[in-house]
Amino acid sequence: MSEDTQQPAAEEKTDVIEVKSQKSDRTVEFEKSFGDSLQDAINIYGEEVVFTIFRQQAIIKCQAKVRNILDKGGKVEDAIAAGQNYAPGVVTRTRIAADPFAQLANKVKTGKMTKEELRAQLEAQLEALGVE
Repeated sequence: MSEDTQQPAAEEKTDVIEVKSQKSDRTVEFEKSFGDSLQDAINIYGEEVVFTIFRQQAIIKCQAKVRNILDKGGKVEDAIAAGQNYAPGVVTRTRIAADPFAQLANKVKTGKMTKEELRAQLEAQLEALGVE
């Protein structure tokens, strides 16, 4: 970067970053270069900073994968296994058989349904199946 223009050199890749403040309802946009490669990022910010950011993002993505299984009513063991097997950059599709009872119980837990509504729904389903 030249000091007088504050613009990145022509060969340097820049990202356009947009930031919107929900509180002030203002938006800003600017260009920022984080380097063109892993080695550039390490040269600019240092190995420790680059690894720390990588590690933080890997943890967040691992947590999201596990949370997705838990949110869909998956088994705790499956969620733990997915977390332990998580590899950054590897896309996997996890099919979770939804546990309808866990989903209903979660609605009660989050206040989206009362226990009475849950009971009524279960009784109606049992009745529809001919279970007395």
